Amino acid sequence: MEIPFEYLFGVDIAIKKLRPGANFQLEGTKITIWNDPNGTEPPTWEEINEQIARDQEWQQAYISAHTQEQAAEKTPLSKQRLAICKGCEFYKSMLFTCQKCGCFMPLKTLLKDSKCPVGNW
Repeated sequence: MEIPFEYLFGVDIAIKKLRPGANFQLEGTKITIWNDPNGTEPPTWEEINEQIARDQEWQQAYISAHTQEQAAEKTPLSKQRLAICKGCEFYKSMLFTCQKCGCFMPLKTLLKDSKCPVGNW
């Protein structure tokens, strides 16, 4: 059975969020190399699929926010927050995520009551 690239990419991202710092290699749906300096076991497929579902929810919320009125309400505060994130060591620019909390930062910075996990804002 051939696994769609988009799914494998999601698995890769999910494992990196669930086990930060672990080194691994995927071949299809099998983890062939696993080395976690924290000594944890690889995540289960149930955990991986739950993380993928959370990521898809965030993606849909982000798309919704930018296709509705909320996009026009992007405040100077959210722009300032995102600029701070982009200068942080935990910000992953290719994925627009925070390595500490795993959040999708363009969306999180729009939420008035959200907070930076390391206290930068």
